[in-house]
Amino acid sequence: PLESYDLWEERRGVFTYTASTVYAGLLSASKLAYLVGNKEEGLIYEEKAEKIREGILKYLYDEESGRFLRGIYQDKNGNIIKDKTLESSLLLIHEFGVVDPEDYRMINTVKAIEEGLWIKEGIGGLARYENDYYHRVSDNVPGNPWIITTLWLANWYTEVGLFDKTFSLLNWVLKRKTQAGLLAEQYNPFTGEPLSVCPLTWSHSSFCYSVQKLNKKLIQQKTPEYVE
Repeated sequence: PLESYDLWEERRGVFTYTASTVYAGLLSASKLAYLVGNKEEGLIYEEKAEKIREGILKYLYDEESGRFLRGIYQDKNGNIIKDKTLESSLLLIHEFGVVDPEDYRMINTVKAIEEGLWIKEGIGGLARYENDYYHRVSDNVPGNPWIITTLWLANWYTEVGLFDKTFSLLNWVLKRKTQAGLLAEQYNPFTGEPLSVCPLTWSHSSFCYSVQKLNKKLIQQKTPEYVE
């Protein structure tokens, strides 16, 4: 994968999240090409997508730490520098189809993120990444809890069938809403006060997506939760 920007538009390099979106985009382009009968283009997009996936697994999964990297950079001498910062956007790798939700590489990554980015003292929720500076409240937490990042974790639990944990995180989100039913971007990790933008469309749309994903999975599983 070539250099680009990270999800938060804060740094430039080769990032696992960005490369994963490129992989998913190329696969979608392939399906569209096949759909309109352009088999040659469909095959090209499909082959390029697979090369991107191979690159992700080769360069962006770190065997030493046993999880995906946030990204890699190259110095002036062409040496690769690994960015091992715990990053919430890595929770989306399975959503883009790079690996299955229950792939050991995904499981290891999720465990590390939940352990390192969950707000343990305070209201809970998941921070964006280690030492997030944006609207930072305290150095005693990795960052402020965000709605979207917490929902990304909920989505993974849905995929692997741990519905109790999904419901717990969805309820966490519901507790954050204002009297008018609005969700902010992030919250004070100790007081629960909304910080930054409120309402944030991304927070609301992510909640809708998570609920729809859960409903679909429950229907497929035919669980008692759905029957009730």
